[in-house]
Amino acid sequence: VGIGDGVWDVHGTMFAKNVNEFYNIKNKLLSKYKKLIIKAEYGMLVKAYPYPRRFLVDKAKERFHKTFAGDVEYHELDQIDKDILNILLRDARISLSQLAHKTKSTIDIVRSRMKKLEEKGIIIYYKVMINWPKLGYEYFKAFVYFKKFSEKHMKAFVEYASQNPNVVYIIFQLSTWDLELEIAVKNYPEFNAIMNDFRAKFPELIKSYESILMIEDCFHSGMLV
Repeated sequence: VGIGDGVWDVHGTMFAKNVNEFYNIKNKLLSKYKKLIIKAEYGMLVKAYPYPRRFLVDKAKERFHKTFAGDVEYHELDQIDKDILNILLRDARISLSQLAHKTKSTIDIVRSRMKKLEEKGIIIYYKVMINWPKLGYEYFKAFVYFKKFSEKHMKAFVEYASQNPNVVYIIFQLSTWDLELEIAVKNYPEFNAIMNDFRAKFPELIKSYESILMIEDCFHSGMLV
C-alpha cells in the first residue's frame, strides 16, 4: 500500500489465487470504506521490469532486469519453504545459522532450499527497500496512456526508458492505462523533464499520462519474490 499525492490518494497491490478471490476482497474493501472512496480503478499485473538503483552509487551504464510476474506457475511448497520465505521477507540479511534455528532445520537444508527457490524463480534476487526522501529523492509513479498499440514502438520505448538511470520500474498491466513507470528523481521538474523527453521521443505512441508523488510506501519486504 502506498500513499500518494496526485491523481490517486492511495495505490495498492494485492495477490489473489483467482479472479473470484480478488473480486471478493475488492468488494469487502469497498464496502468497509465506502464513505472514503470517491473513485477506484483496478488493473491486473502482466509483467514488471525492476531495474537496479545504480545511480545512487556510481555512473555505470549497465542496465538489466529480471522479469517479475508473467505466466502463472504452480509450485508446491512445504512448511520449511514457507517458513524460509516468511522470514526472508522481513529480514533478507539474516544469517544461515539464524535462519536454520528459526525454521528448526539445519544450515545445509536452508541453503539447499533457498537455492531451489532461486532456481524456480520464486526468489528472484535480494534487494534493499529504500526510503527515498532520506537520500534527497522523490518517488513518482506515471500512468501512461497510448494513442495506439504498436509492438515495434513499445519495444523501442521500453529499450529507451530502461536506459534512463532514474527509471526504477517498467510495469505492464491490464488496466485503463497502458503502462506504469516508477521514477526516482531529485524533484518534480526533473520528473517532468524525463516524461516530456519520453513524449517527444515517442509522439506516435504516448497520448498522455497521469502521475502521483509517493509520499509513503508501506512496504515490509526485504527482497523481491
